Amino acid sequence: MMTYNIRYAEDKPEPESWDNRRNGIISSFTGTDIAGLQEVRSVQVNDLKTNLPAYSIIHRSREIDPEEGEGVSLLYNGDKFKLLNSGTFWLSDTPEVPGSNTWNAACNRIVTWGRFRDNQTGIEFFVYNTHLDHVSQFAREKSIVLILDTMRIMTSGSPVILMGDFNSEEDNPVYKIIKDFGLKDAYREIKSVSDSMDLTFHGWQNEKGLSRIDYIFISPDFQVRNARVIKSKVNGIYPSDHFPVVTEIVFKKPE
Repeated sequence: MMTYNIRYAEDKPEPESWDNRRNGIISSFTGTDIAGLQEVRSVQVNDLKTNLPAYSIIHRSREIDPEEGEGVSLLYNGDKFKLLNSGTFWLSDTPEVPGSNTWNAACNRIVTWGRFRDNQTGIEFFVYNTHLDHVSQFAREKSIVLILDTMRIMTSGSPVILMGDFNSEEDNPVYKIIKDFGLKDAYREIKSVSDSMDLTFHGWQNEKGLSRIDYIFISPDFQVRNARVIKSKVNGIYPSDHFPVVTEIVFKKPE
């Protein structure tokens, strides 16, 4: 699994232009089965489809027009997983209304989700991908409560993965709400002691980063084999202002 805020494509000068970053983003998918991406625009979706033909993509922007603006795309290996259902809902009091924003978030915010069946084991599971607001703590807390309440209803106890850019460090109430719900921080299952190398947002400043705000949370149905933050440069630059977070998980054997 991988969560990666790939930074939206924009007309920035090199080295941060999308044209200069594209190959670095694409190369990060090596060995990945399912990825949740944030800040994805249509031009980036098209580039991913062209260059990653082994993956299917679930994408819908957060605006009223499904092709306009950013989305939180899910990519998955169709040889390993069958998509049973998918959708997008808005983080607002009216989650079914496209483009809705009732909590004064700086941007419209969404969740894109998929229900999958593992082709090898037949196990069904859910994946939720999101990007919480970067300004409003009120919106972040309201959003995570909505996500978890929706998850509780939709999944009916099935295995679940929640990932994305939460714009919340570990001391933020959002993190505690997720942990109290019963989800595990996959990275912390492997590395219990924190240090500066855990950090996932660097803003193109330095390798130590600025904050840890990107996570993969898992239900107790999974066991973590490995987890890491990838801090590689490609052609001398970071492909995004975030680092990708990668974890290897397996379904737990029934007791």
